[in-house]
Amino acid sequence: MFSILTVFYWRERRRRGTTGRLSVFPVFTLACAAAFLDNLLLQVFFLDGSASPLGRSMVLLRDVTTGLLPPLMLHLVFETESPGLARRRAWRALLIAFYVAALAGAAPLPAMSADLRYRAPAITLAAAGAAGLLLQFSSRSRPPSGQRAHRIWIRALLLLMLISAIATLGGWGVWVGQVPDYLVLAFFAISLYYRERLAFFDLLVKRAVFLCLGLAILSLCFAIRPPSEWSPWIYAAVLLAFWLLGSWVYPHVAGFVDHVWLRRPYTAASAERQFIRAIQIAAAEDDLLSRAAAGFQTIFRTRAEISSHRPQFPIPRTAWPSPVNAATRRSGTFGWPPVLMASCS
Repeated sequence: MFSILTVFYWRERRRRGTTGRLSVFPVFTLACAAAFLDNLLLQVFFLDGSASPLGRSMVLLRDVTTGLLPPLMLHLVFETESPGLARRRAWRALLIAFYVAALAGAAPLPAMSADLRYRAPAITLAAAGAAGLLLQFSSRSRPPSGQRAHRIWIRALLLLMLISAIATLGGWGVWVGQVPDYLVLAFFAISLYYRERLAFFDLLVKRAVFLCLGLAILSLCFAIRPPSEWSPWIYAAVLLAFWLLGSWVYPHVAGFVDHVWLRRPYTAASAERQFIRAIQIAAAEDDLLSRAAAGFQTIFRTRAEISSHRPQFPIPRTAWPSPVNAATRRSGTFGWPPVLMASCS
């Protein structure tokens, strides 16, 4: 999942171009993908970190990239909260020191004991969680409603990271297990969603919910009757039912995700139909503009204004302001796919 989201993120980044101030988020995506891919290759090919030079190199790469994840997450929190910080230089110096300490803990230094090397990932994760929470509570900025949800999610994840790291250091590591990995995955997904709002991310969430629903129903079928008692005809009937019902269930799942989780009053398809119905009975240009603005206000639940004025000097079509983009930026709540924009152009 890290690799797929990273590929789509960088594809969208190249398509849009690198405008605006620099961010550490691209580095964070590459570090996440490298850490999890390296760990996957070590497990698939059964590479030993001490048996071969390739194994030692891959273990070192995994340790370094994994050690960089906590300071990178703290750096992302610092980027978000820095406008409201009173002592920004002190926090920046602390962040640099945290990078150095995390790299020192990840590198196999001869002076480091085996016990400290084993506890280093949990220590850096606990430090990142505690420092990130302190950053949020020290910031005086008041984000808008859309960014406020992002802050709440990040705060909850930082708190869970701190708790899981303390549990690991306290000898309860067998109970938390892979929880830190899933928390990093959740941090990555939440940051990608609120920072970029890729159309692919909405599709990924809907397909994941659809897959989980199918697995839950299939597990229920297995619980009612064990698979060892199934005949080939029962297997065929179950697979046929899943195949036939899939096209009917998926739109309901997608609508549920749009309404409940993404908080959209309309799905992309229903928003397009709503807008077309609003403008197709317009009798003149002024009526068309007013109906289009009213349609945008209804769909995006925000103020909208459309002007037919065009500048006298030539400007590329891609540089014209889009009312859909303006409404989305104001509200900060909906991440719409570009299908609605295509219908308005």
